[in-house]
Amino acid sequence: VFHKPHRDFYSEPAAYSLSSQDLLSDFQSDEEKYNKMYLNKVIQISGVISSIEDSCSSIINESVFCSFETSFEMIEGEEIIIKGRCTGYDDLFSQVTLEKCMIVE
Repeated sequence: VFHKPHRDFYSEPAAYSLSSQDLLSDFQSDEEKYNKMYLNKVIQISGVISSIEDSCSSIINESVFCSFETSFEMIEGEEIIIKGRCTGYDDLFSQVTLEKCMIVE
């Protein structure tokens, strides 16, 4: 039995780069199509921090939930560019989820 090494999402280049609003619009327009396109892919989004859940997670433009492995200081209203793995769209909350996020300089 061979074991594949775990993916290093932090070093992977972003497969797609778009605004948080465009990402949400894509999923709302055709969830099945965009699940195939974005799911489990590293994507880069830009937007404004609309709320901070805790020191390791935030919501961007009230539409993308981002979770980080490490905590850092975030400021509501701050413009930000984030890269992370897309884990899907929650139509109940109208939110896309990214995990293993990092801030792009």
